Amino acid sequence: MAQRDQDNPGEWQQRFPVRARRMDSEGPKGRPGYRSFGAERGYNQGGLGGLGAYQRGERPRGYDEKLDMIEARRAQGPGRPPRGYQRSDDRIREEVCELLMDGPVDVGDVEVTVNNGEVTLNGRVEERWEKRAIEDIAANVRGVHDVHNRVRVRPPEDRPVAQEAARLRDDDRPKEKSGDQPLMGV
Repeated sequence: MAQRDQDNPGEWQQRFPVRARRMDSEGPKGRPGYRSFGAERGYNQGGLGGLGAYQRGERPRGYDEKLDMIEARRAQGPGRPPRGYQRSDDRIREEVCELLMDGPVDVGDVEVTVNNGEVTLNGRVEERWEKRAIEDIAANVRGVHDVHNRVRVRPPEDRPVAQEAARLRDDDRPKEKSGDQPLMGV
């Protein structure tokens, strides 16, 4: 189209009069064709010459801002319960058990009991970090006042992984033959 426009400059002005008027007028910084008027003003700028909502300084609250407000309230922490409210021990125990099942620790040997909002953990785990992790999980449940962590860490020789390693190590050692000299330096 650019080649045809240069060949016969008056023809395209007759075919596209609105475009010709726009190209003849100068807009900002003397650039032809960039004058803003009417419906061609651009996105969210008022259409027919008036100031748009954005230019007037109005900022409608969008969905993202509402979500941000909700997150800000959550960051302040849980609201205060009504006077005299105490969450039932059964609900606390159920939520602690569900969170422990979803957590990173195998809690098959851990028992959870709740009495007046105090959680008691009994049992055994493999590593010390697991003991701390399940205590933190229980302490962050709503309605828990205190956590008594009576979980014990298994000694290394009682752990299944250590027992399996010892068995493999013993299987790889050469056996003594009866009546022979014992193998030295093995």
